[in-house]
Amino acid sequence: MWPPLGDYDVSQRLHSPHSKEVYTRSWQYSRTPNSKSYFVREIYFHEGRVMNIEQSFYID
Repeated sequence: MWPPLGDYDVSQRLHSPHSKEVYTRSWQYSRTPNSKSYFVREIYFHEGRVMNIEQSFYID
């Protein structure tokens, strides 16, 4: 597996009383250094387990 471009603590950012999703870490992949628009892939973890994988396209 390739190392992530970003490794973030998201325990405070993504947790809310109305959300059932609780994540502690996020790994971000796929930033494109030559373009302002790029695909973003994030893997969300809770207690070391993969809980969700999201893919989107960032437009700047």
